[in-house]
Amino acid sequence: MNDTDLGSDSLFSCKKYKEKVVKFYLEFFKESKDLDVYLQIIDLLDNDNGFSKNNMLRMFNQIQRFVELARESEFDCLKILYFYICFESLAKLNGLSKNQFLKCFPNYITNNGKNYLIKNFVIEYKNKNENKSKDAICIFFQLLKDLRNSIVHEGDCWYNVIFNNKMVAITQCVGKYTYSTKLKYKNFEKIIVKSCLQFVFSNHKLFNQNEI
Repeated sequence: MNDTDLGSDSLFSCKKYKEKVVKFYLEFFKESKDLDVYLQIIDLLDNDNGFSKNNMLRMFNQIQRFVELARESEFDCLKILYFYICFESLAKLNGLSKNQFLKCFPNYITNNGKNYLIKNFVIEYKNKNENKSKDAICIFFQLLKDLRNSIVHEGDCWYNVIFNNKMVAITQCVGKYTYSTKLKYKNFEKIIVKSCLQFVFSNHKLFNQNEI
């Protein structure tokens, strides 16, 4: 069965595919306080109840697919590109524009997540007279958008370092910004995936977004 087929058969009637999905999402629900949410997800997968036919499942699948592609990518810029494509997909499936999604998405990131991103990815304007009224986390996502555009439209920034496992920050440029990064990929991935899940589940009656 093609795992993109959202017809009458459940995607999760394929045991191998179900195991792959469960294995992927288990990584993000290891803490005991998250167990209830994880069990609810498993319950939906086991009982189906039309779950395979709605946008929630499509979003669930898209997060997994693009994150797995990001993991396989050698270049940081491609990792960011796949995350951004994931954002575009979630926006489309919710009837939002890309800009609308990027504007609301930070609301689904925990304060600890925001603090980690801001502390470990310090952004400055090249032009010191630039208006700095925007929230730091909004600037972070604007920079990711600019990086995506540079890669796709201009073939630039392919060798930019975004993720840095060293103790010393690395400083580079994207568009009108300079940035210093000590951002660890695994931490970034966990923050973004959990925030994507918050976004997906936020309007679903079976989930309390505070549990994720």
